[in-house]
Amino acid sequence: MKIPIEIGGLSFPTKSAAAEHFREMLYRHYPGQVIGDPDSTQLGWLLERHSESADKFGSGAKSFSVRAAIFNTRCFEIVRTDGSTTDFSFKNCIDGKAPSDQAQVMAALRAEVTSDILDSKRAWFTEHGDADGKVECAITGARISFDEAHADHAPPISFGTLAVTFLAARGIEPTIELVRPAADNQYQPLLADRALAGVWVAYHHKLAVIRVVAKKANLSRAHEGKVRNKDRQLKLVK
Repeated sequence: MKIPIEIGGLSFPTKSAAAEHFREMLYRHYPGQVIGDPDSTQLGWLLERHSESADKFGSGAKSFSVRAAIFNTRCFEIVRTDGSTTDFSFKNCIDGKAPSDQAQVMAALRAEVTSDILDSKRAWFTEHGDADGKVECAITGARISFDEAHADHAPPISFGTLAVTFLAARGIEPTIELVRPAADNQYQPLLADRALAGVWVAYHHKLAVIRVVAKKANLSRAHEGKVRNKDRQLKLVK
């Protein structure tokens, strides 16, 4: 069922439509650019819906801009009247609530291994790339560039399976206490216990089976009952 959403003076038929509006805004402005009206006013309305709105606004909004973030992504930024800044997620604002404890723990677990996976993906392209810098998609066989590729956890051992089994084996409940408290300019959550983070990274490196696939390829291969040797492409080294 489609549920309309109002953000300040804006009305959207669905949350997806609202997300597309602000995603287009995000990529219409270049990093470092101060965003003028009417977009600035709309971002003020948007930020009022954030689950940590008061902390994000702080001393008050002086301006909004776009900032280059980690792993070649972008985010919106508020510049406060006291000169401090922080990023914010338009998805959090549209939802109007913080992600669940489990979602935040899963996000932290993923963040702990993201840079290693990205480094290994770069190494794979360096070693196996053709004259155009392209490699073969592990699913379709089509030649794909770095930007067209995902580093995919091959079924049946998905990232979610690894994360859930890691926590369950240690009797750990996925509560928010596992995640570092939110802070300004903290692009992604991380585990609060750094020793546990190290154990998780080692566990993931040992068991993850990661392959390079086209972003648009059909990644639904849940019918496969065993790991294929040829899917063991990326070598994760800490």
